Parts: sequence; structure tokens; C-alpha cells
Amino acid sequence: MASSQICGPCKRMDKSASAVKYCIDCEDPLCTDCVTIHKAIKALVLHHLVDKEVQADKAFSIKRTCSDHPDMGLEFYCSNHESLCCRICSVNTHRACGKILPIDVAARGIKTSVMFNDVTADLKALLKTAEQLEENRTRNKENIGKAKVTTLQEIAQFKRELIQELNELENKLMTDVDMTEKKLTRKAESDLSDIETRKKVIANLSVQLEFLTKHGSESQILMLLNTIRVDISKQENDFQNLVPSYECALAGAAWGIAIIPGTNEAVVTLPSIDSIQFVNITSMFPGKVMEVPDKPYGVTIVKNMIVFGGAEKVYFLTMTGSLMETFNVGSGKLYSLKTGEMDMSYCCEADKDTLHCIDINGTVIFSYASPDVIGPADIALDGKENIYVTICTSNKLHRLSADGKLLDILLKAEDGLNESCRIAFNKNNTKLYALLVPLDPLLCTDLQNLSYPLVKKDNSIVIGNNDRRQVYMASSQMCGPCTRMDKSATAVKFCTDCEDPLCAYCVTTHKAIKALALHHLIDAAVQTDKAFNIRRTCSDHPDMVLEFYCSNHESLCCRTCSVNTHRTCGKILPIDVAAREIKSSVMLNDVTADLKNLLNTADQLVEDRAKNKENIEKTKATTLQNIVKFKRQLIQELDELEKKLMTEVDETETKLTKKAESDLSDIEIRRKAIVDMSEQLAFLTKHGSESQILMLLNTIRVDISKQENDFQNLVPSYECIDVNFKASRIKSALNSLGSVEIKSAPCSIAHKPSKHTQAQIPPEHGKMPTKFKLKNEFKVPYSNGRISSIVVTNDNKLLLCYSGNQSKALSIWSDTGNHIQDCALTGIAWGIAIIPGTNEAVVTLPSINSVQFVNITSMIPGRVMKVPDLPFGVTIVKNMIVLGGTGKIYFLSMTGTVMKRFNVGSDCLYSLKVNKTDKIYCCDAYCSALHCIDINGTVIFSYRSPDFNGPVDMALDDKENLYVTTWGTNKLNRLSKDCKLLDILLKKKDGLNEPYAVAFNKNYTKLYIANGRKTENKAVLIFDCA
Repeated sequence: MASSQICGPCKRMDKSASAVKYCIDCEDPLCTDCVTIHKAIKALVLHHLVDKEVQADKAFSIKRTCSDHPDMGLEFYCSNHESLCCRICSVNTHRACGKILPIDVAARGIKTSVMFNDVTADLKALLKTAEQLEENRTRNKENIGKAKVTTLQEIAQFKRELIQELNELENKLMTDVDMTEKKLTRKAESDLSDIETRKKVIANLSVQLEFLTKHGSESQILMLLNTIRVDISKQENDFQNLVPSYECALAGAAWGIAIIPGTNEAVVTLPSIDSIQFVNITSMFPGKVMEVPDKPYGVTIVKNMIVFGGAEKVYFLTMTGSLMETFNVGSGKLYSLKTGEMDMSYCCEADKDTLHCIDINGTVIFSYASPDVIGPADIALDGKENIYVTICTSNKLHRLSADGKLLDILLKAEDGLNESCRIAFNKNNTKLYALLVPLDPLLCTDLQNLSYPLVKKDNSIVIGNNDRRQVYMASSQMCGPCTRMDKSATAVKFCTDCEDPLCAYCVTTHKAIKALALHHLIDAAVQTDKAFNIRRTCSDHPDMVLEFYCSNHESLCCRTCSVNTHRTCGKILPIDVAAREIKSSVMLNDVTADLKNLLNTADQLVEDRAKNKENIEKTKATTLQNIVKFKRQLIQELDELEKKLMTEVDETETKLTKKAESDLSDIEIRRKAIVDMSEQLAFLTKHGSESQILMLLNTIRVDISKQENDFQNLVPSYECIDVNFKASRIKSALNSLGSVEIKSAPCSIAHKPSKHTQAQIPPEHGKMPTKFKLKNEFKVPYSNGRISSIVVTNDNKLLLCYSGNQSKALSIWSDTGNHIQDCALTGIAWGIAIIPGTNEAVVTLPSINSVQFVNITSMIPGRVMKVPDLPFGVTIVKNMIVLGGTGKIYFLSMTGTVMKRFNVGSDCLYSLKVNKTDKIYCCDAYCSALHCIDINGTVIFSYRSPDFNGPVDMALDDKENLYVTTWGTNKLNRLSKDCKLLDILLKKKDGLNEPYAVAFNKNYTKLYIANGRKTENKAVLIFDCA
């Protein structure tokens, strides 16, 4: 209606008059004159006039023209359809309807009609809903603000808890540092003490030699030289062995060891990491580590092959790690292996209380078991190939014949055995060494009389039982001869030949006796506390004294040895004759130089070990500083993450508030529209004609229906937002700030290093497996789908993609088939590729046209990216994600931008793999083709064959040959890198049953194939490759 107060008819006649009434039927304001005329005209006499103030700003949404015939007015009402129609519609569309009435007739009694009541009720219900929604959206907006405050408080509290956790971990790590420092310091002090002891021994030898050179006879000098040359040799050998022993760390905890014949190298088994390691046993430098197909325990060398015992199996490997043979032996772990002269290998199966003997072909010659053999731990062989077996639990040493018959039980607990688990003979089988578990001493047994020589606390062994008389010159100043005659006289001289202090009287007598006239007398004060290590008796004939010197052997001998052992030697002289001019001899000069050199080495080692001890203290301080610094960095990182999260909360609150305000505004507009319809109906009900009411009802019924439909759709879309803080898993993952790492480096001091020829290990080149032997299979209880892809992580765990259930879309398993964890993704998974140099992988989700990033260490799914096609195969090339779609290859950036796309094949590209030269291989399964393209999309070749039915996945070996599973023919095909068929390696008879995913482990010693029909539980077959 016009808001102007000017009369409508007058205005249309170009007059101007103020309106005083309003005709609701004409919807026109009228002046006084026009009101009079209006009432006088017969056609208008029944029109409804109201004061102009009543109708001010009222508007009516009354539809007056036909929607099908816009130039025709609505004149009739169809009772059948309960709708208004024009004259044309009445005789066409509504021709067959039973009751067509003029509007004014149909409108009679409209105010009491059902239609009127229904519309009124509907408007009230709509208005109530709108008011409730308005209240709900207002509360929702308020809740968003409150939730923001709560969330920010929770974030701050979580950060405080993390910092508290960091403080506790810092304290724990600092305690570890303290304990490690104390342990290393004790070791350093022990090393230093050992070197200082050795230095004192060397210095003492130098003092003895210097003293006798000055005061002793030539014979004494020769005898001392003969003695200390052995000591010098031992010290030199000890230095050669000790220096490297100060630091020699292997890649894992060691179990078994075998020396490679004719070399200075040994092979050590490391069962904790399924590996073996080479070690130079001269320099004690660790060498190459090789992964092996089982946990290795016992090890031996047979015909230049490494033979080790695993769980129920014996493995024969080349020196480069290639698996030659595998034999089943026993049913438990083979803790010890030894080989005899006929290449028979003896194996201790401790778990099953059995000793096995096998030949080089894996044939079990015999197995020895006995009620008394509980836990056989180690084996040693004597010169006649008798077998010596330690039994931990019964503390016994059994001796068996070469054919496995019990000869006797040599040693028991009462002989000193206490859980002895390791034994070994020396090279001439005259000594047997047993390592005892509880106190770790090394027991040395002389086999001739089963006696026990001294075993030092530091586990060094006293070899031999030489009668080396260590003579300490008496510190007393009493005369020796007088004392023996029960007299008492103070010594004034000392005879270095007799090793006796002499009083003045005895000195005179000593000089008078012709046989003693040439003895060397020195002042008694000079010899005080001097000791000489001079061997005077024969080691082979302890009751015989040393009298002669053999020039050929440069050694002293007794009378018996001179006519037996040295019978054919050219020059045997009495000691006094041989000792002439000894002070100017080469022997004395060499020994003197050797002692100086040894003393110099000892000095350097003392200095080196002292520095090592100081470095431990310094590194402790540095490590503690680094821990504090690292914690500060973590807290700084937490601060940044907190700021980022708070910003995210602000942005989320702003976004949600805008949405809430938009919802609220929309509801307010709808409420106003409903109120306006209610007011129009109320106004016309009071002031309008029945025809107008009917026409308005006809109009607003449509609006009511639309509002009701809108509310039905809108109400579920209105969410009641509650912003919460969901803590990340960092708290559960934060079980350590790190660990204390001991970095070891070989000692830099060397004592006259001799040049040793080290065994050369040929470099490994790319190899093509020639043998595939089914070792094991593990069940995967996933049905109704496929294990469509397998990748092997750097730590040899298997990641399986499953296309049947998104809650198990990605799962991780050990390389032996132990299930570790499932990872639910946003959709079912198909392909997977690890991003090089990271702990992230990209997984394709074809059901939702997306890829998803996954942290393969924590198995936490990350962001999802939409892609332009159904993605199946995936690989990584030059930091780009390469996807196989339907007849297309897509190159995407890591942020999802499509870089390029190429047409390849004509159907789903189920698998993509890339070689070292960035050539990309694609499995076009439904077209039974394999394509190879370069990075520019050029198809280099395509391989097809009648027998090549349904290629679904592939793996590459180290020579870039392709191993392709064809599920349609149950085969594993091997193609060259230029796609020539080399051979068909595996078929249905080898266990293949609709094979799908295929992958090698990192060193190509194992091949994994996902197996099983689509509707059945799956299995992963594990083949040993050699």
C-alpha cells in the first residue's frame, strides 16, 4: 500500500487531495470527496473503508493474477484442488472438477472455515518454531564464546602438564647421565690403574736391568735378559690387545663368535638385530654388518661358508651374505655350533636338551639326549674330535665320543663349575677355559691333572706354572751367613751373585774364597728393596738349574735340555762364557730399547686414559647442558604450538560466531516474514472482505509450506557447537627426552703396530635372486577385499593396504607376521609409497578420490588431499607424488597441485613403481599390460603376453628386474628392466592363490606376497631369496 497520504483517484487525475480513508478492496487511499463517490457507486458500495491511520504501512501479499496466464485475473475457486483459478483455467485445467465457484461465493463464511483455522494454526506453529530456533541460535552463539575461554584454559593447563612431564623426564635423564658417568669413570679408573700397574712392572724391569748392568755379573745380566725378554713379549702382546679393547662397540648385543681360518677376522652373531658382524681381532675394529634371515646364535665356519644356528634351522651363507642353504635341525634355538675336521657341525639345542650332529648337506647324523642333559649350552672339541658339552643347570662337563656316545662326566659343581655356559680349548688342547655366569671369572683347567691355577679378578689367565723365583733382597741390614749360623751382624755389603747381605767379616772371607773372588759386592744401602725376576730353574725340568746358553735358540737351558732338546744345535755354551761382553751385546741393547719403548707407550696410555677420564667429566657437563638446552627448545616449541593453537581457537571462534550470526539473522528474517503473514491475515480478518481473506489464504498457504520445508531441512543443519580442546598424543608418546648415548672411538695410542693383512671383503654389487623357498606364511584375518599393496620400512616392518575396511585400511606387521597396529583412514586404502628421507607415506583412497598422508612411525593419519581421478597406484619421483588413475598418470606437488598429467593405457593403473633412473612402471590390470614411461610421460615400452593375465602389483630387485604378480594366472613373472620375460618364478603349486601385493625386504633376502581370494581371509607368504 502507498505510504503517502494523498488520495489515489485524485492523484491519477493530476489532482492533489489528502486521504482520509482507505479502501481495503481497492487497496487505495481516498479523500473526503472520493469517499462520498465510492459509497454512491453501486459496484463499490460494499467495499471496506477504514481510517487511513489503520492501514498505514500495511502491505498484503495477495496474488491476483493466474500463474499460468499472467494477463488473467483470479476469479474462481476450485473446491477439488482448494485453489484459485482464472477463467481460462476453469474451463480447461479444472473442466472435470466437480465444484468451481466465483471467489466471492466460495469465500462466504471463510472466517470460520477449516482452511482459515489450519492456516492460522500453521502460522502459530511456525512462529513458535522460529522463536525457539532464535533462542537456540542465540544460546549457541553465547556458548561459542564461553567454549573459547574454556578451551584456552585447557590448552594452558595441558601445556603446564607437558612442562611438568618434561621436568620429570629431564630429572630422569640427568640421573641416567650421572649413573653413566659414574660407570664410565669407574671403567676409566680401572683402565688407568691397569696401565699404571703395567707401567710399574716395566719400570721395575728397567731398574733391575740397570742395577745389574751396573752392579751385577755378566751371567746375572744374561739370565735376567733371558727372563725379562719373555715379560717384554707378554707386555707388548698385552698392549696390542689392550689398546683396542679400551673401546670396541658392536652394532648389537653379541652371542656367538667364529674366527675365519687363515685371517685375522671373526664373525660375531648379533641376535638382537638379526645380524652378524665382522670384527678385526687384531685391531679389535668392528667391520661390516650383514642382516640374516633369522635370529643368529651359534656360528662356525665350514668350507669358507658362514654357518649359523637360528630357531630350528641351520643357515649356510657366503662371506658376502648370500643364503646358500637352509636345513631344519631340532625344534628350538641352536645356541652353539662347532665344526670338526670332517666338516661335521655339532649344534646345542638348549631349549630341547639335545645335541645334534649334521653333515654339510644338512643330514642329521645323530642327536644326543639324556635325562642328565638339561640345557646344553656350549661345545668344545679336542684333538680326537671328542665333544665336551657344558650343562648349565646341572653344573657338569660331559665328554662324548665323536659319534655321540657318553664317555664320562669330567667336571661337576664341586670342581668349581657354577652355571658354566661357555667353554674353549687352547690351541694345543692343554688348557680348557670355562666362563662362569654368576661372577664371570674365567676358569683355567690343566687337562693333565685337572688342577686350577690362579685366575685373576680381571679374568686374565696365568698360563703355565714356571718356577720363576722372584727374589726380594732383604730390606734388613743383617748379614745373611751370620744369621744362618745363629749370629747377629750388621751387613755392610751385598753380593749380587749370591744375593746375600754380608757383614765386614764375611766380606773379607768372601774375597778370600777363590770361587767367590769374582763376585760383585756393593754397598748394602744400594741394594735395599731391590728385587730381581731371574728364572734359575728349567721350566721343563724344575729340579734342574739353568747352566747353558743356546745361541741357536737364544735361550738358557739345563744340562738335560742341552743333550736332548738342543742336541743338534750348533753352539751350546756355559752361561758364564756366553755372558762375556753382554753389556755391549745386541741383546742388551734391544731389550733396553724395548723397555724404553714399552715405558713410553705406558706413559702415553696413562696420559690418554687420564684425558679419557677428564673427558668423561667434561662430556657429562656438556650433556647436562645439552639436555637443559633441548628442554628449553622443547618448551619454546610448546610456546609456539600454544600460540598457533590459540590462534586456531580465535579463528575457529570467529568462523563459528559468523556462522552463528548468519544462522540467527536467517531465522530472524524468517520469523519476521511469518509475523508479517500473521498480521496481514489478522488485519484482513478484521477489516477486509471474505474474498480478500480467501485470496490471501491461497497465497500464504504456499509461503507456509515453503517455510515448513525450509525448517525441516534447516533445523538438522543447525549444529549446537561446543568447542573442546582435544589433546594430542604427545603426552603418551613423551616417555623420554632422549637417551644417554655412549660414543666410542678406538684408542689413538699404538705400540709398534705390526702390519697385518686384513681380509678383504669384496664390495657387494646388485644381485638377482636365483632361489625362492617358502619359509613361512602368516594369516591376515581380512576378508571381503584385497591386500592391495605392501611396503617394507627401513626397520623391516610390513605396511599392508587393505581395500575392504577403512578401519583397517592400513596395518603394520613385523617381518615374521606379528600384528602390531591398525590405522583407520578416511577411506579404504589401495596404494602406498613412503616419501624418501621422511617417516611419512602417501596412501591412495580411491573410494573418495583422495590421498592421505600417514606418519608410519606413530601410525597417526594426517591430512587428506582431493585428487582429480580415482587414485590407485602411487610412487614418489623427484619429490612429486605420482598417481595412477584411469588411463592417466598424474604428477602432483606435495601440497596437491597437479603439475602434469599423461595418458597411459586405458584402464585402472593398479600399481606404480619407479627405478633408480626415474623410469615409472605401471600395471594396467584389466588390459593385461605393463607400461614403462619416463618422467616426461613418453611411453618407452608396453609388455603384453597371452599368459600375462591381470598384472596387479610389482617389485624391483637390486638389478631392477621386475617381479609381477598376475592374479588371473596365479603366477609371479620376472621381467628384465626393458620388459623381456626372464622366467616364471612361482606358480599355484608354490602356494600362489590369487596373489596381489608383492614386495622385497631391504636387502632382497625375503620376498612377501599377499595371497588369497577376495572373499576369504588373506595370508602373506614369506619366501627366502638366495
